[in-house]
Amino acid sequence: MNRNNLHLFIFFIFMSWNASSFGMHSPQVLQLAEKYSFMRAPRFGGLFGEKKTHLISIDEESLKSLNLCPLFSKQESFIMDQKMAVQLTQDMRAQGMSEGDIKMQLADLTKAPGPKCHVFIEDGERSRFEEKPVSIDVPCVLPLGSFNNIQRSLIQLKGLDQFKLAEQTSLSPALCAGTSLYNACLLNNYARTGEVKNLSYLQDINHASNFLLDLKIDDWINVEIVKENIARIGQILNIDTSDISAVSTVELFDSALKQKPEFALFNEEEFNYVQAIKQKIQEGLKKLYFAHLIIVGNEEAAESHGHYFAFAIIKSFDKIQYVVIDTLPTVYHLEPGSHERNRLMYLIENLEQGSSDVKFVNMRTYLLRLHGAFGD
Repeated sequence: MNRNNLHLFIFFIFMSWNASSFGMHSPQVLQLAEKYSFMRAPRFGGLFGEKKTHLISIDEESLKSLNLCPLFSKQESFIMDQKMAVQLTQDMRAQGMSEGDIKMQLADLTKAPGPKCHVFIEDGERSRFEEKPVSIDVPCVLPLGSFNNIQRSLIQLKGLDQFKLAEQTSLSPALCAGTSLYNACLLNNYARTGEVKNLSYLQDINHASNFLLDLKIDDWINVEIVKENIARIGQILNIDTSDISAVSTVELFDSALKQKPEFALFNEEEFNYVQAIKQKIQEGLKKLYFAHLIIVGNEEAAESHGHYFAFAIIKSFDKIQYVVIDTLPTVYHLEPGSHERNRLMYLIENLEQGSSDVKFVNMRTYLLRLHGAFGD
């Protein structure tokens, strides 16, 4: 074989491998993938090491320029029109929420939308989560110090308001899981490519609504449906979604949960799924570069199914960023002593150390334990 033929042969082999690795897709798939900028993040780093991941620039000027911080501003009270109230009530009923939870949700939405977190009040039968107001100028970034010579930061970025999104579009106001998946895709693509426009899209209502409508994303409340749609989005957009997961509650990251009596209340299949995610993330955190996204549910704080938000883990060399983006416009996740902060630290410590001493309250198991249901 002469040199020219050898070059042609090598080129043919390369093109064949490239086509088989990345697939041949319909023009519609390619058009959608290009539209949402999810084609430019190769999954593997090739022969020369790991693919670099990109941290978010968290200086005040950068975050402010992208409208990602400050999180809150003083606002007028929200007045919900009757049409939206009826639609939201129907959506929450379809999701299996109780009439009591629906009433509380609607009452919360019509309050003056000051920023808040939640604290657990231990009071026997009347034990509950209560709202605690926080300042409108709370920080978006909190340093967590060093662990195993890795510098860690806990970050909350401003996300789209799911109710504002519904008000300005034809979308449902109960689309927290779908919008969180949108946020996760953008953060994942940013971590893989460093393209800042992915961060700017976090605040783009038109881009978000087109994404949700083009991909026919509906109200999801069951975590299994969320996982199915993560896989479906990957197929439609020709992107690797293996680094995007969904959990109904971070309590499932407790490896010892299976040995506790209250494990009977949990889904064993989901527990095994989450333990596999935990192991994958722990292995990933040993690498120089790593990113994983989780759609996190708050089932532990709700009577049944509740709310979802996006949580990102981005590691680059000797730094880790833990990033949360919520679709509820007034909830703050970084306040010390709050359920939101405890939930994140419980998750982080389980990933970093394998277990956690953070006091993490699950209302379901707490009340049953109070009644002696587990024999303790």
